[in-house]
Amino acid sequence: EPAAMTEFDDGHGRALYVGRALDGLARWDGAQWSSIGDGLGGQINGTIRSLSTYDDGDGIALYAAGSFNSSSHTFGGYICRWDGSQWSQLGAGLTGTGGGIMAFALATLDIGGGVVPMLYACGSFTSAGGVFASNGIAAWHGCQSPIDTFCSGDGFLANCPCSNRGARGHGCANSVSASGVKLVPNGSTSNDTLSLTSINQPQSSLTIVLQGSENLPGWNKFGDGLLCTGGQVIRMYTKTASNGTVVVPDVGEPTIRTRAAAHGDVIGSGDVRWYQAYYRDVSATFCPAPSGGTFNTSNGVRVVW
Repeated sequence: EPAAMTEFDDGHGRALYVGRALDGLARWDGAQWSSIGDGLGGQINGTIRSLSTYDDGDGIALYAAGSFNSSSHTFGGYICRWDGSQWSQLGAGLTGTGGGIMAFALATLDIGGGVVPMLYACGSFTSAGGVFASNGIAAWHGCQSPIDTFCSGDGFLANCPCSNRGARGHGCANSVSASGVKLVPNGSTSNDTLSLTSINQPQSSLTIVLQGSENLPGWNKFGDGLLCTGGQVIRMYTKTASNGTVVVPDVGEPTIRTRAAAHGDVIGSGDVRWYQAYYRDVSATFCPAPSGGTFNTSNGVRVVW
């Protein structure tokens, strides 16, 4: 029973690829059918629910998502990649709790704003890649930098408390900026020169820069914004904004890594930490209680040290 189909050129010419229940993927070249790889079915009774082509930086490939997941294959996690000769898993794949875990739709999208095009998957999963909490939607962009952003208040993956959606890649809008606050990383982890700059805040607003050991599940509503930094949370820096801007560490201050160690968190090579700023927004009428409060948050920055 066909469940998904798309066109793809695996290096041998354009052909129609059809995902099937139980026995995986088939290719129609206009004259005959052929099986692809070792299929996705057999003993796991798996089904391909969606197919899409995408270039993750290593060339155009065919991506399959569905209810397949088996240790008897070299891939799993309900989503995988076919490059024309072999299957591979996308990172740690997709995971969840309970039965019926699957990804049932794939789509590529270029949202602009300097963000690379990404492959989006949706389904009944709760985490992606083993680190990103998800409410059934996740994005894959292959070539990942050690420093990345997450937790945007632009309304794409989560709603702001008062529908106060910010600009792409920013936090939720605040009383002085419809774009919302953006936390911008600068420098490098390799020589411990990483700094974080928070812009578009209310004048002289009290600001706390947080470090977390996890991406908080659910992207919880928090004041007028979204809180996405969880696990072992450290209040790394407390600052007063100057002209709506905060920079940490400032000149003469310990580096982020040194500051974390002073708080009892020694960051080793390859460790992942999550950063976010929350700040006072004293306007009680901008996003009033009970929906909001008198504080807001930036987007988040994910760092692989």
